[in-house]
Amino acid sequence: MLVRTQSERIVEYWDMIRHALIEGMPSMSAKVDVEKVAINILELAQAGAVDIWMLGDNGKLYAIMTTVPTYDAISGTRALIVYSLYGYRLTPTELWQEAFETLSVYAASIGCQNISAFTDTKAVVSIAKKLNFSIINFITKEV
Repeated sequence: MLVRTQSERIVEYWDMIRHALIEGMPSMSAKVDVEKVAINILELAQAGAVDIWMLGDNGKLYAIMTTVPTYDAISGTRALIVYSLYGYRLTPTELWQEAFETLSVYAASIGCQNISAFTDTKAVVSIAKKLNFSIINFITKEV
């Protein structure tokens, strides 16, 4: 079951969430202070601008992810971006399926047309393929 963490409870779970954020963030430039990014996420989550989700089943925590809604002014569309995803253990495909169904309902409820994520992690790409996500290459260059 995927559960959105209530903003007032984030501090209670912060040590666990912080670890998952730092380990599950997309690859970043060496110029980026991941501790500062984690604090930014904490502040934004407490303000309700970022959501922190926990995926669990039968008393076991499988994963923590963060999402943020974005708006593309050019296309006029909204997307829910999975900003970070950290798995604690091998997660059954059925549990991922249920999680992304929950996330899809949530995304639609806030006006998003899709769910997107950027990753260079093969396990995440494998899960996405099993869940029928479109896999699109993303390129970046540090400046």
